[in-house]
Amino acid sequence: MKRSIFFSLLFMFSQSVAAEDAWRTNPTSFINHFAEVGIDDILSANINEADKTERFRNLFNEGFDIPAIGRFVLARNWRRANDTEKQAFIALFEDLIVYTWSRRFSIYDGQTIDVRGTTPDGETGTLVDSAIV
Repeated sequence: MKRSIFFSLLFMFSQSVAAEDAWRTNPTSFINHFAEVGIDDILSANINEADKTERFRNLFNEGFDIPAIGRFVLARNWRRANDTEKQAFIALFEDLIVYTWSRRFSIYDGQTIDVRGTTPDGETGTLVDSAIV
């Protein structure tokens, strides 16, 4: 069974990327790396749910610019919020994403991600068309 999903990624690319972090500069490699680490180190790991959730939080923070995504989500309301509200929103937004995805760990049954293609989105973004197979 395939369920199509569309990942919208906000990347900030560095001019000098270490060889071990080369996956960060290619959107397809990024999604494949994220899926591989997620499956190997989280979903298939013989650890408790709390540890899986913490590993997912770390992977999520490593791969995604959460403050930038949060600003995008709030859109024009970001400018209206004060610094305390912005910090609270980013923390709650991260918790929501981690909670939402970690609840799904128990239903993992060997699915993989198939990257179908990429489309540039502005100067630093990329839309990655993928499907869970």
